[in-house]
Amino acid sequence: MRIISSIMPIAIIAIDTIPGILPAWFIIMQATCALAIAAAAFIVNGSGLQAAFPKAR
Repeated sequence: MRIISSIMPIAIIAIDTIPGILPAWFIIMQATCALAIAAAAFIVNGSGLQAAFPKAR
């Protein structure tokens, strides 16, 4: 979850910047989704959640 939530917004924006491949409404919808995923990345990668679930060795 930590890796996917960090990489997906970058991949979404990269695909959205290819000119002429997607309609404008779809780009806006994907950009909104990328913002939501980026917000989740901050929560998942935050120190509070990592403290609640320490790595087991």
